[in-house]
Order: sequence, then structure tokens, then C-alpha cells
Amino acid sequence: EPGQALALLPELLPQRPLRVLLEDAAPLTPGQETFFSACRWMGVEVRAASGSQGPVRAPEGVRVRFAFPSGRYAWPALLADIARDALGAAADRGAAPAAVAAPAAAAGSAAGDDGASSCEDASGSADGYRDGRSAGAQAAAVVVAAKDSAVLFGRVAPTLVRQGHAVALRGRRRFADTAFGRAICSLRRFLDEGQAGGVAHIEGYGDIAPTDVERWDRVDLADWALSPFSGMTKKAAFKLDADMRADRTARRSDLCARLRGDNPMFAAMERLALQLDVQAAAELEAVVRRMTNRSEAWRVEQLAALRALQRAADAAKLAGLGADAAFDQAKRLKVNVSRIVAPRGCDGAALGAPDVLVTDQNTAASLGSGSCKVLVATDLTSAAYPAADSEDASRVLLEPLGVKRADSALARMRRAFFALEHAATDQLIL
Repeated sequence: EPGQALALLPELLPQRPLRVLLEDAAPLTPGQETFFSACRWMGVEVRAASGSQGPVRAPEGVRVRFAFPSGRYAWPALLADIARDALGAAADRGAAPAAVAAPAAAAGSAAGDDGASSCEDASGSADGYRDGRSAGAQAAAVVVAAKDSAVLFGRVAPTLVRQGHAVALRGRRRFADTAFGRAICSLRRFLDEGQAGGVAHIEGYGDIAPTDVERWDRVDLADWALSPFSGMTKKAAFKLDADMRADRTARRSDLCARLRGDNPMFAAMERLALQLDVQAAAELEAVVRRMTNRSEAWRVEQLAALRALQRAADAAKLAGLGADAAFDQAKRLKVNVSRIVAPRGCDGAALGAPDVLVTDQNTAASLGSGSCKVLVATDLTSAAYPAADSEDASRVLLEPLGVKRADSALARMRRAFFALEHAATDQLIL
């Protein structure tokens, strides 16, 4: 735990004079204050981040405006128009766009499995793809801060790419929200007999012990069957779902036996879902690499999700825990989905800073002052960013003892908005 680490570190660190500067810092937590108090050889200076005190006007020269009065400012077409206008204005002033290439043919964007694949399809090829993990460190003409940056990127990027602009995503996606994560979690729920523990109560029949009835949901198996990791055609997957609907007495063991006989992919997924088998993980990695009908960005994302599950399995093994703990941990992990897409014919190696960067609010706030010409802040609602601190057991127990929170959700929101205001040099669009 972080608190335990802070308690142990003072005795392990070399005791030599050291000057520590915390720039743009949030208020120190009680654990951090105790740590610095114990490290008397450190000279600590805390420069608090600006914006916590309340609303601050935007810097001089930055125009603040609302994109859409009804609040639908995250509508993809509107964002695409805003970005196009901003990039057009920059080009009129002599600033060359990052992507110097003829726009791709105006073909309708193909429906992909997620935002990444749909964007790659719209660009015409995956040649413009490269890992975008460093994209956030580069300046962009337009920065869009969104609650779910990966989803918004998939909706707005195809239009901008067809117009000849390079678009970058810097973000992370939950393991369970990736195509591989959804498939393996659905299959594990279907296979996990441990979830049938306890006593079920069915009206008219009283209490039924778990040994008297199988408790599993056909929806979980149908979700897996319709995923790219089932090895089944859509026709076969729908037939399996129809067979389960037609026969309510179907047993899980019979369905598993049927799938093992017809589908080698099921055997590998089953071993991975129940035993976290290393050989099964290697087989699935090879399968993903052979999915050349999918975009490169999609394949990279699924491989990252597979490796995240392997890391969780290794950590659980070191701790002496089983597959349940590994999957619980994996569901909390996030997978890097950063990427850059550019128009067809663009030289990926020569591609500089993107024209448009789509990212989350925290990343946009950390880009620095004057890092973009136009910043579009979407999803500024209480549902997306609640201003209330969550109540938990630690707060209830520790606050009466005098250990109070040094920060608040409202102060964090104010600091983030202050940073967003100062990131733009021309316009801040809300």
C-alpha cells in the first residue's frame, strides 16, 4: 500500500542533503507530510498548482466560446467542423498542417469493431499508423479533451482523415472494454462453476442447492461466440444462440463438449479462461497476428490486452493466488490505445506533430501552457466529472481522528480547468 511504502522509505533512503521541489503540486496528503517530516535531510518546497482558489479568467488573447447551447458539444460532426475551421485558419496564417498528402478518397467509413479499427478503415490503409504514446508530448493545433477519448476518436477521426489531417489519440481503455477482454471475461463467466455456489430460491419450488441446477447465462456464451476470438462465423454463432434458446434444458457440459469437438479456438480460450495457460496465451497471440483482415491498430490493442492478462496472472502467481484474483486484477487494468492515423499516401516516418490530438482531460491539462492553438473541452457535466467527494470507510473512520483529506474533487476540477484555459493560445471551446 502507498502508506506502508511511505512509512518504510525513510529508513531505506540514503541520508544526504537533498532539495526537493514539487511544482504545480496538489496539497500533500497526511502520509506524504509524515514522510517528509521523517526525512529531515530533505529540504522540501511545495509550489501549489494554480486554480484551486476559484474561477480565473482565461489568458489575454484567448477567446472563450460555447460550441452548442444545448450541450451536445461532443457531437462528432460538430467537433470535426470545429477542428477543420481551426486548421483552416492556421493554414491561412501560414502554418502548414502536419499531414502533407492528398486526402483519401471520400469513401464511407467502414464499420469497425471499435473506434480504432473504424478510423483505420477510413484512412484507407494502416500505413499511417504508428504508436502514439509520445503524441501527448508534441504540440497539436487542436486538442480535444473528452471523458472517453477512445470512443470520441473513433467517431471524429475518420472525417478529419478524409479531409487530409493527421489525428492522434492518447488514451487508455479498460481491459474489459477491449474486444479480447470482453470475450475472455464472457467465456470465464460461462465456464466458472464456482459462481453457482450458494442457494437459489425459485418461487413455488423453495430453496434449490447448487448441485440440483446449473446456473449459467446463455448470453455470456453468445457474447463470446459473436466475438472475433470464437473462431466461429456469424452464421454458426447465431445458430448456437438459436439452439440454446430452443432447448432450455441444455447443459453447460454438453455445450462445451460440442464446442471442443468443432472449434480449436474454444479449447485455447477455455484453457486460458480457467487455468491461465501460458501455451494457450501464445496460441491466441499467434491467432491475433494472423488476423490481417483487421486493422493494425486493432491487433496491437488486443495484443496489449492479452499481455495485460498475462501480467495479472504472473502477479497472482507470485502472491500465491489463483485465476479468480488474476481476473479481478485484470478487470481493473487499462490498456494503452494511443495511435496516430493519417491520410493515404502520408509518410508515417516523416509525420511530425498531429493536427488534432484527442485525449482525456487530465492529459490535456498536463500538456502545458500554450501547447495548442485551440482546446475543445467536452463532457463538462456533473455526470462525467462529479464535484463531490466519494464517501468511503477510510473517510468515515479517519476524519474523526483528525486525519482529513487534504484535497477535494472541486479543487481538482478547478486546477484542471485552469490548466485547460492556459493550454490554448487562440480559443477555448466549451
